Amino acid sequence: MDVGPAYPRGVRRWLMVVGLVAAVTLPAAPATAYQAPGPRWPGNTIRYHDTLPKSWNWSIRKAVRTWNTSGARIRFRKVERARAQVIIGYGGLGNAAGLATIGQRPGAFVKVNRLMFKPLRPGLRVFAAQVLAHEFGHVLGLGHVQSDNCRLMSTPLLTFCPKPPESWLYDCAWLATDDRRGAVHLYGGSPRQPRRQYCLREPKPPQMLDVRFRSGDPVRITWRVPAGLRPGTYVTVGVYEQSRCEGDVAAPLLSSARVRAARGWWKGSHPGLVPHCYQVQVHNRYGLGADPVLGLATGPGRADPASVGLTHAPPRHARRRGGHRPAGCADLPAGLPADDHAGEHRGAHPR
Repeated sequence: MDVGPAYPRGVRRWLMVVGLVAAVTLPAAPATAYQAPGPRWPGNTIRYHDTLPKSWNWSIRKAVRTWNTSGARIRFRKVERARAQVIIGYGGLGNAAGLATIGQRPGAFVKVNRLMFKPLRPGLRVFAAQVLAHEFGHVLGLGHVQSDNCRLMSTPLLTFCPKPPESWLYDCAWLATDDRRGAVHLYGGSPRQPRRQYCLREPKPPQMLDVRFRSGDPVRITWRVPAGLRPGTYVTVGVYEQSRCEGDVAAPLLSSARVRAARGWWKGSHPGLVPHCYQVQVHNRYGLGADPVLGLATGPGRADPASVGLTHAPPRHARRRGGHRPAGCADLPAGLPADDHAGEHRGAHPR
Protein backbone atom coordinates (compact mmCIF):
# COMPACT_ATOMS: atom_id res chain seq x y z
CA MET A 1 0.00 0.00 0.00
CA ASP A 2 1.26 3.47 -0.83
CA VAL A 3 1.07 6.04 1.95
CA GLY A 4 0.16 8.73 -0.54
CA PRO A 5 -1.30 9.20 -4.00
CA ALA A 6 0.86 8.21 -6.95
CA TYR A 7 1.24 11.73 -8.32
CA PRO A 8 3.44 12.10 -11.42
CA ARG A 9 7.00 13.27 -10.90
CA GLY A 10 7.11 17.04 -10.64
CA VAL A 11 3.60 17.20 -9.16
CA ARG A 12 4.46 15.57 -5.83
CA ARG A 13 5.97 18.83 -4.59
CA TRP A 14 2.59 20.55 -4.96
CA LEU A 15 0.26 20.63 -1.97
CA MET A 16 -3.10 19.31 -3.03
CA VAL A 17 -5.35 22.09 -1.66
CA VAL A 18 -8.87 22.17 -3.01
CA GLY A 19 -10.78 25.07 -1.43
CA LEU A 20 -14.18 26.66 -1.56
CA VAL A 21 -14.86 29.98 -3.22
CA ALA A 22 -15.79 31.75 0.00
CA ALA A 23 -12.84 30.14 1.81
CA VAL A 24 -15.29 28.38 4.11
CA THR A 25 -13.69 25.44 5.90
CA LEU A 26 -16.08 22.53 6.15
CA PRO A 27 -15.88 20.41 9.30
CA ALA A 28 -14.11 17.15 8.63
CA ALA A 29 -16.29 14.08 8.46
CA PRO A 30 -15.49 10.94 10.43
CA ALA A 31 -13.31 8.34 8.73
CA THR A 32 -15.10 6.27 6.04
CA ALA A 33 -18.15 8.64 6.09
CA TYR A 34 -19.18 11.27 3.55
CA GLN A 35 -19.85 14.99 3.66
CA ALA A 36 -22.83 16.09 1.57
CA PRO A 37 -23.82 19.61 2.65
CA GLY A 38 -25.18 20.51 -0.79
CA PRO A 39 -27.22 22.32 -1.81
CA ARG A 40 -28.20 19.83 -4.48
CA TRP A 41 -28.89 20.87 -8.06
CA PRO A 42 -32.52 20.68 -9.19
CA GLY A 43 -33.40 18.01 -11.74
CA ASN A 44 -31.04 15.27 -12.84
CA THR A 45 -28.61 17.12 -15.14
CA ILE A 46 -25.79 19.59 -14.51
CA ARG A 47 -24.81 21.43 -17.68
CA TYR A 48 -21.14 22.35 -18.06
CA HIS A 49 -18.91 24.03 -20.60
CA ASP A 50 -15.10 23.93 -20.68
CA THR A 51 -12.70 26.55 -22.02
CA LEU A 52 -9.65 24.28 -21.85
CA PRO A 53 -7.52 23.16 -24.83
CA LYS A 54 -8.30 19.94 -26.68
CA SER A 55 -5.48 18.20 -24.80
CA TRP A 56 -7.88 18.16 -21.82
CA ASN A 57 -10.65 16.26 -23.60
CA TRP A 58 -9.65 12.82 -22.31
CA SER A 59 -9.28 14.01 -18.71
CA ILE A 60 -12.63 15.82 -18.77
CA ARG A 61 -14.45 12.81 -20.25
CA LYS A 62 -12.92 10.52 -17.64
CA ALA A 63 -13.89 12.82 -14.76
CA VAL A 64 -17.45 13.20 -16.07
CA ARG A 65 -17.82 9.45 -16.58
CA THR A 66 -16.65 8.83 -13.00
CA TRP A 67 -19.76 10.53 -11.57
CA ASN A 68 -22.17 9.71 -14.41
CA THR A 69 -21.63 5.99 -13.70
CA SER A 70 -21.70 6.30 -9.89
CA GLY A 71 -25.33 5.19 -9.58
CA ALA A 72 -26.57 8.61 -8.39
CA ARG A 73 -29.49 10.06 -10.38
CA ILE A 74 -27.47 13.01 -11.68
CA ARG A 75 -25.44 13.49 -14.85
CA PHE A 76 -22.96 16.05 -16.12
CA ARG A 77 -23.66 17.07 -19.72
CA LYS A 78 -21.56 19.30 -21.96
CA VAL A 79 -23.39 22.22 -23.60
CA GLU A 80 -22.55 25.51 -25.30
CA ARG A 81 -21.39 28.24 -22.96
CA ALA A 82 -24.62 30.26 -23.02
CA ARG A 83 -26.55 27.31 -21.54
CA ALA A 84 -23.90 26.15 -19.06
CA GLN A 85 -24.43 26.13 -15.31
CA VAL A 86 -20.77 25.35 -14.57
CA ILE A 87 -17.71 26.72 -16.40
CA ILE A 88 -14.42 24.77 -16.41
CA GLY A 89 -11.15 26.57 -17.12
CA TYR A 90 -7.70 27.62 -15.99
CA GLY A 91 -7.07 29.78 -12.94
CA GLY A 92 -4.23 31.23 -10.93
CA LEU A 93 -4.53 29.05 -7.84
CA GLY A 94 -1.18 29.32 -6.08
CA ASN A 95 -0.37 25.91 -4.62
CA ALA A 96 -3.81 24.42 -5.24
CA ALA A 97 -4.21 21.95 -8.10
CA GLY A 98 -7.91 22.69 -8.39
CA LEU A 99 -10.70 24.89 -7.06
CA ALA A 100 -14.49 24.61 -7.27
CA THR A 101 -17.71 26.04 -5.95
CA ILE A 102 -19.73 23.66 -3.81
CA GLY A 103 -23.29 22.64 -4.64
CA GLN A 104 -25.87 24.53 -6.66
CA ARG A 105 -25.19 28.24 -6.99
CA PRO A 106 -25.06 30.94 -9.69
CA GLY A 107 -21.70 31.33 -11.40
CA ALA A 108 -20.54 27.83 -10.44
CA PHE A 109 -17.10 26.89 -11.74
CA VAL A 110 -14.22 24.44 -11.71
CA LYS A 111 -10.69 25.79 -12.12
CA VAL A 112 -7.40 23.95 -12.61
CA ASN A 113 -3.98 25.40 -11.88
CA ARG A 114 -2.62 27.22 -14.92
CA LEU A 115 0.98 26.99 -13.74
CA MET A 116 0.79 23.26 -13.04
CA PHE A 117 -1.24 22.12 -16.05
CA LYS A 118 -0.50 24.54 -18.91
CA PRO A 119 0.32 22.90 -21.19
CA LEU A 120 -1.16 19.56 -20.14
CA ARG A 121 1.58 17.01 -20.74
CA PRO A 122 0.57 13.41 -21.61
CA GLY A 123 2.10 12.07 -18.41
CA LEU A 124 -0.20 14.29 -16.32
CA ARG A 125 -3.54 13.55 -17.93
CA VAL A 126 -4.55 10.84 -15.41
CA PHE A 127 -3.70 13.11 -12.47
CA ALA A 128 -5.55 15.97 -14.17
CA ALA A 129 -8.63 13.75 -14.56
CA GLN A 130 -8.47 12.85 -10.86
CA VAL A 131 -8.30 16.53 -9.91
CA LEU A 132 -11.31 17.30 -12.12
CA ALA A 133 -13.31 14.37 -10.73
CA HIS A 134 -12.60 15.61 -7.20
CA GLU A 135 -13.76 19.11 -8.16
CA PHE A 136 -16.91 17.74 -9.80
CA GLY A 137 -17.65 16.09 -6.46
CA HIS A 138 -17.66 19.56 -4.88
CA VAL A 139 -19.95 20.85 -7.63
CA LEU A 140 -22.37 18.04 -6.79
CA GLY A 141 -22.41 19.26 -3.18
CA LEU A 142 -19.84 16.96 -1.55
CA GLY A 143 -17.23 18.19 0.91
CA HIS A 144 -13.85 16.89 2.05
CA VAL A 145 -13.51 13.85 4.28
CA GLN A 146 -10.78 12.44 6.47
CA SER A 147 -10.06 8.82 5.61
CA ASP A 148 -7.37 6.19 5.94
CA ASN A 149 -8.73 4.50 2.80
CA CYS A 150 -8.49 5.30 -0.90
CA ARG A 151 -11.07 8.09 -1.38
CA LEU A 152 -11.66 10.60 -4.17
CA MET A 153 -13.15 13.20 -1.80
CA SER A 154 -10.34 12.98 0.76
CA THR A 155 -7.65 15.64 0.80
CA PRO A 156 -5.12 14.97 -0.50
CA LEU A 157 -7.26 13.01 -2.90
CA LEU A 158 -6.86 9.26 -3.43
CA THR A 159 -4.46 8.80 -0.51
CA PHE A 160 -3.60 5.28 0.67
CA CYS A 161 -4.51 3.75 -2.69
CA PRO A 162 -3.00 0.38 -3.71
CA LYS A 163 -0.29 0.55 -6.32
CA PRO A 164 -1.30 -0.96 -9.71
CA PRO A 165 0.31 -4.34 -10.46
CA GLU A 166 1.95 -3.07 -13.68
CA SER A 167 3.50 0.24 -14.70
CA TRP A 168 1.15 0.57 -17.71
CA LEU A 169 -1.97 0.50 -15.53
CA TYR A 170 -3.61 3.07 -13.33
CA ASP A 171 -6.30 2.69 -10.68
CA CYS A 172 -9.42 3.92 -12.48
CA ALA A 173 -11.94 3.01 -9.74
CA TRP A 174 -11.67 6.39 -8.04
CA LEU A 175 -14.96 6.43 -6.17
CA ALA A 176 -15.01 4.62 -2.86
CA THR A 177 -18.32 3.29 -1.57
CA ASP A 178 -18.81 6.36 0.65
CA ASP A 179 -18.08 8.72 -2.25
CA ARG A 180 -20.94 7.10 -4.16
CA ARG A 181 -23.16 7.05 -1.09
CA GLY A 182 -22.67 10.79 -0.66
CA ALA A 183 -23.85 11.48 -4.22
CA VAL A 184 -26.81 9.10 -3.79
CA HIS A 185 -27.72 10.84 -0.52
CA LEU A 186 -28.14 14.11 -2.45
CA TYR A 187 -29.65 12.86 -5.71
CA GLY A 188 -31.14 9.44 -5.05
CA GLY A 189 -30.30 6.23 -6.87
CA SER A 190 -28.23 3.24 -5.84
CA PRO A 191 -24.41 3.14 -5.54
CA ARG A 192 -22.94 1.31 -8.53
CA GLN A 193 -19.70 -0.64 -8.37
CA PRO A 194 -17.07 0.10 -11.05
CA ARG A 195 -16.66 -2.38 -13.90
CA ARG A 196 -12.89 -2.67 -13.43
CA GLN A 197 -10.24 -1.67 -10.92
CA TYR A 198 -7.40 -0.88 -13.32
CA CYS A 199 -7.24 0.65 -16.80
CA LEU A 200 -4.52 1.10 -19.39
CA ARG A 201 -2.61 4.38 -19.30
CA GLU A 202 -2.15 4.11 -23.04
CA PRO A 203 -3.30 1.53 -25.64
CA LYS A 204 -1.09 -1.37 -26.56
CA PRO A 205 1.23 -0.15 -29.35
CA PRO A 206 0.78 -1.38 -32.92
CA GLN A 207 3.19 -4.03 -34.12
CA MET A 208 6.17 -2.96 -36.20
CA LEU A 209 5.72 -3.85 -39.89
CA ASP A 210 7.88 -5.90 -42.23
CA VAL A 211 10.30 -7.15 -39.54
CA ARG A 212 13.39 -8.72 -41.19
CA PHE A 213 16.32 -10.60 -39.71
CA ARG A 214 19.62 -10.48 -41.66
CA SER A 215 22.48 -12.81 -40.74
CA GLY A 216 26.08 -11.68 -40.76
CA ASP A 217 28.52 -9.76 -38.63
CA PRO A 218 26.80 -7.80 -37.28
CA VAL A 219 23.32 -9.30 -37.34
CA ARG A 220 20.89 -6.64 -38.52
CA ILE A 221 17.14 -6.42 -37.81
CA THR A 222 14.95 -3.86 -39.58
CA TRP A 223 11.29 -2.90 -39.40
CA ARG A 224 8.89 -0.34 -40.79
CA VAL A 225 7.19 2.03 -38.39
CA PRO A 226 3.36 2.17 -38.61
CA ALA A 227 1.58 5.50 -38.88
CA GLY A 228 0.42 7.22 -35.71
CA LEU A 229 3.16 5.91 -33.42
CA ARG A 230 2.90 7.56 -30.01
CA PRO A 231 5.83 9.44 -28.45
CA GLY A 232 8.05 7.34 -26.20
CA THR A 233 7.41 4.05 -28.04
CA TYR A 234 10.47 1.78 -27.99
CA VAL A 235 11.60 -1.64 -29.20
CA THR A 236 13.44 -4.31 -27.23
CA VAL A 237 15.61 -6.90 -28.96
CA GLY A 238 16.35 -10.09 -27.03
CA VAL A 239 18.86 -12.76 -28.09
CA TYR A 240 18.01 -16.32 -27.04
CA GLU A 241 19.14 -19.85 -27.79
CA GLN A 242 17.60 -21.28 -30.96
CA SER A 243 15.05 -23.34 -29.03
CA ARG A 244 13.16 -20.13 -28.17
CA CYS A 245 12.04 -19.90 -31.78
CA GLU A 246 10.84 -23.50 -31.55
CA GLY A 247 8.48 -22.80 -28.67
CA ASP A 248 10.78 -23.21 -25.67
CA VAL A 249 9.76 -20.34 -23.39
CA ALA A 250 12.39 -21.42 -20.85
CA ALA A 251 15.26 -20.75 -23.28
CA PRO A 252 17.73 -18.43 -21.52
CA LEU A 253 18.08 -14.78 -22.51
CA LEU A 254 21.67 -14.19 -23.66
CA SER A 255 21.53 -10.43 -24.17
CA SER A 256 19.07 -7.61 -24.76
CA ALA A 257 18.96 -4.07 -26.09
CA ARG A 258 16.48 -1.21 -26.25
CA VAL A 259 16.15 1.29 -29.12
CA ARG A 260 13.65 3.92 -30.23
CA ALA A 261 10.92 2.37 -32.35
CA ALA A 262 11.13 5.23 -34.85
CA ARG A 263 14.77 4.32 -35.52
CA GLY A 264 13.69 1.36 -37.65
CA TRP A 265 16.71 -0.91 -37.14
CA TRP A 266 19.04 -2.64 -34.70
CA LYS A 267 22.39 -4.35 -35.22
CA GLY A 268 24.66 -6.36 -32.95
CA SER A 269 27.36 -9.01 -32.87
CA HIS A 270 26.13 -12.57 -33.12
CA PRO A 271 27.11 -14.79 -30.14
CA GLY A 272 28.96 -17.91 -31.35
CA LEU A 273 28.61 -19.83 -34.60
CA VAL A 274 25.24 -21.54 -34.29
CA PRO A 275 21.92 -19.84 -35.13
CA HIS A 276 20.21 -17.92 -32.35
CA CYS A 277 16.65 -16.74 -31.85
CA TYR A 278 16.05 -12.99 -31.92
CA GLN A 279 12.91 -11.56 -30.32
CA VAL A 280 11.64 -8.11 -31.33
CA GLN A 281 8.95 -6.49 -29.21
CA VAL A 282 7.50 -2.98 -29.30
CA HIS A 283 6.42 -1.24 -26.06
CA ASN A 284 4.56 1.96 -25.26
CA ARG A 285 6.16 4.56 -23.00
CA TYR A 286 4.78 2.80 -19.91
CA GLY A 287 6.21 -0.62 -20.84
CA LEU A 288 3.14 -2.41 -22.23
CA GLY A 289 4.33 -4.60 -25.11
CA ALA A 290 2.71 -5.90 -28.27
CA ASP A 291 3.07 -9.57 -29.17
CA PRO A 292 6.75 -10.37 -29.87
CA VAL A 293 8.12 -11.22 -33.30
CA LEU A 294 10.72 -14.02 -33.44
CA GLY A 295 13.34 -14.83 -36.07
CA LEU A 296 16.53 -16.85 -36.57
CA ALA A 297 19.87 -15.33 -37.52
CA THR A 298 23.50 -16.43 -37.45
CA GLY A 299 26.98 -15.05 -37.92
CA PRO A 300 29.01 -14.88 -41.17
CA GLY A 301 29.99 -18.05 -42.98
CA ARG A 302 27.03 -20.07 -41.74
CA ALA A 303 23.93 -21.30 -43.52
CA ASP A 304 21.23 -18.73 -44.11
CA PRO A 305 18.63 -19.22 -41.35
CA ALA A 306 15.94 -19.22 -44.00
CA SER A 307 17.25 -22.65 -45.05
CA VAL A 308 16.92 -23.86 -41.47
CA GLY A 309 13.19 -23.14 -41.47
CA LEU A 310 10.84 -20.45 -40.21
CA THR A 311 10.65 -20.01 -36.50
CA HIS A 312 7.60 -20.61 -34.37
CA ALA A 313 6.27 -18.24 -31.73
CA PRO A 314 5.85 -19.40 -28.14
CA PRO A 315 2.35 -20.71 -27.33
CA ARG A 316 -0.07 -17.89 -26.52
CA HIS A 317 -0.64 -19.15 -22.99
CA ALA A 318 3.09 -19.12 -22.28
CA ARG A 319 3.92 -15.57 -23.34
CA ARG A 320 5.64 -13.42 -20.81
CA ARG A 321 5.04 -9.98 -19.41
CA GLY A 322 5.39 -7.84 -22.53
CA GLY A 323 2.52 -9.54 -24.37
CA HIS A 324 0.23 -9.89 -21.39
CA ARG A 325 -3.21 -8.26 -21.47
CA PRO A 326 -4.30 -7.43 -17.93
CA ALA A 327 -7.59 -8.93 -16.82
CA GLY A 328 -10.43 -6.47 -16.90
CA CYS A 329 -8.97 -4.27 -19.63
CA ALA A 330 -10.54 -3.95 -23.04
CA ASP A 331 -9.01 -5.89 -25.94
CA LEU A 332 -6.72 -3.79 -28.07
CA PRO A 333 -5.36 -4.46 -31.57
CA ALA A 334 -2.49 -6.91 -31.69
CA GLY A 335 0.29 -6.77 -34.30
CA LEU A 336 -0.34 -6.65 -38.02
CA PRO A 337 0.92 -9.69 -39.94
CA ALA A 338 3.77 -8.87 -42.31
CA ASP A 339 3.89 -9.82 -45.98
CA ASP A 340 6.09 -12.73 -47.00
CA HIS A 341 9.37 -11.97 -48.78
CA ALA A 342 11.44 -14.74 -50.37
CA GLY A 343 15.19 -14.70 -49.80
CA GLU A 344 15.07 -13.11 -46.35
CA HIS A 345 14.10 -14.58 -43.04
CA ARG A 346 10.90 -13.01 -41.74
CA GLY A 347 9.85 -12.82 -38.13
CA ALA A 348 7.11 -15.14 -37.01
CA HIS A 349 4.16 -13.34 -35.43
CA PRO A 350 2.48 -15.28 -32.63
CA ARG A 351 -0.82 -16.66 -33.81
